[in-house]
Amino acid sequence: MSNPESRKLAESILQNRSIFFMATVERGTPRVRPMTCLYADGFKIWTCSRRNTPKMEQIKQHNEVECCFLDENQRQVRILGTVKVYEDEKAWNDLPFSPESIPMLEDPEYQLLLIEPQEIRFIDDWSVNYKKIQV
Repeated sequence: MSNPESRKLAESILQNRSIFFMATVERGTPRVRPMTCLYADGFKIWTCSRRNTPKMEQIKQHNEVECCFLDENQRQVRILGTVKVYEDEKAWNDLPFSPESIPMLEDPEYQLLLIEPQEIRFIDDWSVNYKKIQV
């Protein structure tokens, strides 16, 4: 298990990176793409996607994804989680940020997504010794 310093550093990587990579599965084949982190609440990740994309179809079929954040020092935070899709704008009232501050969410083709962590791993060197961080 990781120590408090690793947790703090891993959280700071999420706070300081606007782009991460997310993997989904399409008929047994992994698919990875860059995503925009709209907001990170600890290790919960808020992002968005257009409604009619292969990615959204993959999430509907299997809502477990893995996300990877990488900083300029090659430190990684990998989050295995489940995706909650916000279909209704009324549900946005409970968000920890203001949806009005994100212009793309004004486009009805975009959906807000919340990735809830199930497993968090952090690596701060090239030894490939991942430290598990408590969810």
